[in-house]
Amino acid sequence: MINEIKTILKNIQQQRQTKEKVTIQGNYTYKEVEAVYNDAAQKYETKEPLKSCENVSTVKSFVDFIKEELKRRNRETGSLATAVIDSNGGHFTADDDFQRGNCKFTRSLSEQWIAFRDCIGRSYNHEEFLRLMQKLSPSIVDFENLYPTFLDIRVIGRAETVSKPFYVKGETESGIRIKFKMQGGEDENITMPEKFSIALPYAKGNYEKLYNVDVQLVYDNKCGINILIQAPMFEQVEETALLDEVEYLKKELSKYPDLLVLFNF
Repeated sequence: MINEIKTILKNIQQQRQTKEKVTIQGNYTYKEVEAVYNDAAQKYETKEPLKSCENVSTVKSFVDFIKEELKRRNRETGSLATAVIDSNGGHFTADDDFQRGNCKFTRSLSEQWIAFRDCIGRSYNHEEFLRLMQKLSPSIVDFENLYPTFLDIRVIGRAETVSKPFYVKGETESGIRIKFKMQGGEDENITMPEKFSIALPYAKGNYEKLYNVDVQLVYDNKCGINILIQAPMFEQVEETALLDEVEYLKKELSKYPDLLVLFNF
């Protein structure tokens, strides 16, 4: 019994330390951290940070995170930190050495931008087109005067068409004219706009700037009136909006001369 007690006491005295200082290698340097012994795994393990990555949806929040994270890490010049902007958003790492202080930026587009982008290249009957105009009404330039004009489609939609749509350009009116045979037997010419403009906000959190897009309308009188939405310059406008966001980011981060800023789009 005495020998067994001596053996137990000896094992307790020789028990491994629960904590130790270990050296870990980063991408560029080394540092010492505390490691805790895991009895089950029979090895020392370092603790991971409580939160490895933050997520934001606007460029302003992205900039705020970068500024605050660099401040907390005492990296006044932005050394060993990288910010990347791409067509979907971007990401930031405050410490490229040990991959700490990460943030993912997933751009949240405005509802008006998404609604218009999704309608490009689609054809609508007159009821669907009126609902689309109502949805885009905050962005449609001169909506109050345009909408009553398109309401004529509701009146003539069931009338018999006499001629195919054709363009009219004159001093008094311009647009697309269609002749209809009304229920009373008389002919009626309806001239509808061939295009209009919209002014859209790009991303949520930044409604100060609006981007103008010309909307072209193509009419088809098969089985009633159908309207095709076209916007040939939308891709260029979208690129301009993205570049404006990039310029905002560059301006806000200009006080960090050693911060690596990359643009991938």
